[in-house]
Amino acid sequence: MSNSKEAFGERLVRLRKATGWSRSDLARRTGLSDSTVYRIESGQAGPKPSSLRRLAVAFGLSTSELTAWSTLPPQPQLALFASPGRTLRAHYARALTQVPPEIDALLVRDGDLVADALARRGVDLYRPAVSQHPSANQGLAAEEVYAAGRALIVGADLVVLHTGWPSFGAGQELEIAASAGVPVLLLQPTTRSVSRMVLGARASCWNLPYADPDELRAGLDRVLPDVLPRAGRTRPLIRFGIGPRLAALRIQSGLTTSEIGESLGVSEKMIRRLEEPGGEGRVNPPLSFLAGLARVLAVEVTDLLRDEPRGRLELEPAPARLAALDLTDPTP
Repeated sequence: MSNSKEAFGERLVRLRKATGWSRSDLARRTGLSDSTVYRIESGQAGPKPSSLRRLAVAFGLSTSELTAWSTLPPQPQLALFASPGRTLRAHYARALTQVPPEIDALLVRDGDLVADALARRGVDLYRPAVSQHPSANQGLAAEEVYAAGRALIVGADLVVLHTGWPSFGAGQELEIAASAGVPVLLLQPTTRSVSRMVLGARASCWNLPYADPDELRAGLDRVLPDVLPRAGRTRPLIRFGIGPRLAALRIQSGLTTSEIGESLGVSEKMIRRLEEPGGEGRVNPPLSFLAGLARVLAVEVTDLLRDEPRGRLELEPAPARLAALDLTDPTP
């Protein structure tokens, strides 16, 4: 057990240094104390489940990726979290389940070509088929898979979506990228038809049709010089630190996460996830949701975004306030 704690601590130190964070930075981003982070990194103590999740969230990883060295992304990729001059990271979205062998071979081949083209330009490609394949993670709960996948998409600078085989999961990744403002490069084999729901997505998309590997190589060399300068521009915009302010306002108003979730028609898990450090980056709530949240808390939307709410809020008791709210129409 001691060796296990020491091994995890060593991995955590390497991961933290790869991001360019100090121990205090990690403590601040996770809400853990400096002494707790020190004890975990030095192998004196293993992380509690709640602490492990906070650490995983801070690095944009799943808890299984954080604890299993074999599934951790390579260190150069993790350098993207360092700023300034961080490495850009792309995310390869493709069908993972129920894919015929010949199609899977095509998806792997094209992924190799994309990885090579990006590597020559100093960009790392994260490939879930390698690190997060469902066959190797059958024990993970669906909510955990979704949360980890969403965090990876929102934290990416570019999504490369292969349209060679229909996939509900890849469609979800496209929609998450669109809502987070992450640009998308659509790989479109001319031998396959692509749904107009994909081609008409509201994401910032570049279409790359190709008939064979040579055309894909040439197409990547043609479009990447235009795509990459735009990658990574929107990601810093979602880091508002809503979570701690939401938790403080909720506690001050006397509401539970369950009451807020029920009032807004969402799960309690979503509210708890939003309250975690960096939670808005994983949940990516739309403005209409923030407006409804502000109404429940009897504050302005700007109170959720600014560093400090304006003064101490004088609120009615929670049950009376909830009963008085008309939340059937979230539009102000």
